Amino acid sequence: MRLARILALLLVATPALAVKEYYATSRSIRALGMGGAFYGRSDDDYALFYNPAGLALNRQGRFNLLDIRLQMAPSVLDAVKDLTDSANTKVDQIVSKLTKYQGVPLYGGVGVGLLSYSRENFALGIMPADLKMNFALLGRDFDTQVDLTVISDSGVFLGYGRSFMDDALAVGITVKGMVRAGGKKTYTLLEIAQSQNFDIDPQKLGGVGVGADADIGAIYRLPLPQVGPLLRTSVGVSLNNLLATKFDLTSITGGAVPGLVRMFSLGGHAVLQGWEWVDNVHVMLDFAEFSLGGQTDPDFGARTGSFFKHVNLGVEAPILGFFVPRVGIHQGHMTAGFGLDLRVFKFDFATYAEELSSGINRLPSRRYALRIQIGWGAAPPAPILPKDAVPSDKKKKDETPKETEQTIDEKPQDAKPTDGKPGDKPAEGKPGDGKAVEEKKPAPVEDPTKPKPVPADGVIQLEDGPKTAPVPEPTAPPAPQGKFNAPSGARNARNGMRLRSGRPAIEAKPGDRFNVDALRESP
Repeated sequence: MRLARILALLLVATPALAVKEYYATSRSIRALGMGGAFYGRSDDDYALFYNPAGLALNRQGRFNLLDIRLQMAPSVLDAVKDLTDSANTKVDQIVSKLTKYQGVPLYGGVGVGLLSYSRENFALGIMPADLKMNFALLGRDFDTQVDLTVISDSGVFLGYGRSFMDDALAVGITVKGMVRAGGKKTYTLLEIAQSQNFDIDPQKLGGVGVGADADIGAIYRLPLPQVGPLLRTSVGVSLNNLLATKFDLTSITGGAVPGLVRMFSLGGHAVLQGWEWVDNVHVMLDFAEFSLGGQTDPDFGARTGSFFKHVNLGVEAPILGFFVPRVGIHQGHMTAGFGLDLRVFKFDFATYAEELSSGINRLPSRRYALRIQIGWGAAPPAPILPKDAVPSDKKKKDETPKETEQTIDEKPQDAKPTDGKPGDKPAEGKPGDGKAVEEKKPAPVEDPTKPKPVPADGVIQLEDGPKTAPVPEPTAPPAPQGKFNAPSGARNARNGMRLRSGRPAIEAKPGDRFNVDALRESP
């Protein structure tokens, strides 16, 4: 089929500069939106692929049933349209029409994740496939050659992180068992037109192999004081692909399989105070993915070239926890994106440029990427506040105006006499209801020399300091004159203490209660 034979002509790159992309096992769409800077933070499930120490900082657990990632260069859609319009033309006419795509790098990628789980300190991911494809159109007209590179990764990834020193230091490790397929091959236009041995299947381009590897990392929160809006600063280091596996544990099919690159990364992360609806502002700077051995072929992802291809800068500012705009600089090119977290459904979008040459600003490949997660996630973490800040909920509670209380025992200073006739009963009311409040008359001063009347229950309550309890005079029958003493065996009704008889009066303390019926006349 002629349509299938010339499909590779749609994905092109300049003939003067070969593709030198930093292939990764899998890339975070969230991180790409903020310049790819993530090694100093890594606080979600993608700590498995960046810095595993970030698992100790992950405050938002999530379980995914399905995880889909797509990446595409914008010119691919135009090329497909041109191919559709030229479906019935000759090959030489199609080649002439596609000449405008020479020097315009195109890229396509797709990733599928299944049954991933992440929470604080732990993450597990199963990745059926993460496919990366780059095409280069070399030469012109019938001398055209198509350079095709395809790499597909799959595997199981297990990570664990732990914090120490009151969460100031976090360390982590990721272990991974992987299957990689892919390779590189160059086809002539004649081979494509005759459909001779042309295939984009990664298993047929190179080979398929099994390998195992590990990552280790650490993140340290610097003991710096809070200055202005700066709340927290941390640095992170990561060593990825310690074994730099060549996927030679088991060879599934023949051919060389591109190996991994052992890498070192250094990242910084600063948290700034938010305002209004902005929770916090996160600023990240990475010096990332410097090669320490392993894969040395730049066509398969070796980290070679300019120092500035390793510099990434990003900013993220969550708004109300669920909408997160992002911006950054990746390898000298602007990036942008946003995230939407609805708990069950989570969406991330990013646009970024990958530098495909050994320098910067020579062969940028502008791409658009998205990630869709379906599962269940916890609520976003609370924003980081200054040390002396009051939580918003408590602040609102404290700022609630308190109702002014007024008792009927108090007479307002500005109270005026109410109009009425002599003998009228004052109007009753409550404070604040507009009715007059009855003025309470002062209690009459009692003569301390007179004995207190006996209550109906026969119990006397003493007040204010040690006093002598006067003995009340009986009313009937007539009692002889004299003082009353406590009989033998009488007890204090309050504390149960035995009272001694034979005294003209009873020494008592405030609050003591005595039963008058228990008192008897002394002889």
